[in-house]
Amino acid sequence: MTRRRPRILRTARQSWRSTGLGLRRMPAAFLITLLAGTLLECLLFVSRVGASPVAGGIGPAAIEVLMTSIAVSFARSLIAAPLAIAMHRFVLLGEGTELLPLRPVGRVVRFTLWLTAVGTISDVGLFLLATMPGRIVLIPVLQILGVVLAIRLILVFPQVALGATGHLARCSLSATRWQFWRIGTVSVVTILPIVAASLGIILLAHMLTPSLPWLQTSQGAIAVLVGLLTPLGVALGASSASWLFLVYNRTDLAPAGLGEIMLPAPDGTADAAAGIGGQAYVTRERHEHQ
Repeated sequence: MTRRRPRILRTARQSWRSTGLGLRRMPAAFLITLLAGTLLECLLFVSRVGASPVAGGIGPAAIEVLMTSIAVSFARSLIAAPLAIAMHRFVLLGEGTELLPLRPVGRVVRFTLWLTAVGTISDVGLFLLATMPGRIVLIPVLQILGVVLAIRLILVFPQVALGATGHLARCSLSATRWQFWRIGTVSVVTILPIVAASLGIILLAHMLTPSLPWLQTSQGAIAVLVGLLTPLGVALGASSASWLFLVYNRTDLAPAGLGEIMLPAPDGTADAAAGIGGQAYVTRERHEHQ
């Protein structure tokens, strides 16, 4: 069977289009995530949380920093998980929700734990390298490996949102084999407008507050921006992962045991060719709003 590959620009456009449709369909979910994300980032900025887990080697202080990093990642993941699940199910199944989907609780917990694990891969690795000779050379290598693994595991999240419970990592790693550069490029192209806008806002904040030190101004602006952009980033990430899932589920995930997931078409009938329900729904919504 010929492997299908996602088209980079097309997938980015589909992700932005789906995010816009999701915002129209679920404005309350986006607003709740925005408020919670902004509050968390402001609290983290005020408390000055954040340091390198390898700054002083392995010891009580380094362990405390690592635990803090994991706790912060868990808090961010917990805020992001409900909206991400809602967006996955919106793109793939055509579902919509007035508020955040907090049930079933087990699904939200699994999604949060996976998101936390992927987000802290590099931190845990850096902590383990703290006492190794030559760790300065190994740190960038480990960070690159962390990014590669995070991208390879991107298809875990649509699976969790759809209710799958077994072989999630194996399915994702199998489907994304030799696909790192393509999936990574899709991710970069998708978030590039956000990065460009964020840099512009940070520069504007610096120009409007010349009396504050540059670093302090940047950190404050970044904290507020991360909070304000949390729902947009979460929705874009979930939409992008969902569209990638639609491509890879037809050929690569099916042998690993996920191909039998039934995605309903817009008329409510089940379609075993996974992905048709979500694609048809998004296409229909696009034409209805033109």
